[in-house]
Amino acid sequence: MNKRITIIEDIAAIREGFSAVLTSVGKYQVVNLYDSCEAALANLEADLPDVVLMDIELPGMNGITGTAQIKKALPDCIVLIITVLEDSESVFQSLCAGAGGYIIKNSNLESIVQTIDEALAG
Repeated sequence: MNKRITIIEDIAAIREGFSAVLTSVGKYQVVNLYDSCEAALANLEADLPDVVLMDIELPGMNGITGTAQIKKALPDCIVLIITVLEDSESVFQSLCAGAGGYIIKNSNLESIVQTIDEALAG
């Protein structure tokens, strides 16, 4: 069964780009795309993602708070942060909130898939 992925990213081109890349791999099912944490949290129980790709800088609730909320509601869900800077304080705070790792926004397909696969493997 394909792993279910939800993408939370406020920039439509990035959100849709990640969705297209992950769908093309064939082993993931992108169940939903959101531009805010609030919208994703409202549908969390319906989506039941195995993995959430989460931007940090979002309108309204930021990705750090969103990560903590998702982990509280779905403890087994893996949240991976989508970021531009891999060594930022925000990434560290996200990891402290329960994120399982991070993906650099301009990563290639192989790197994105490897990061997700490693997170799913533990």
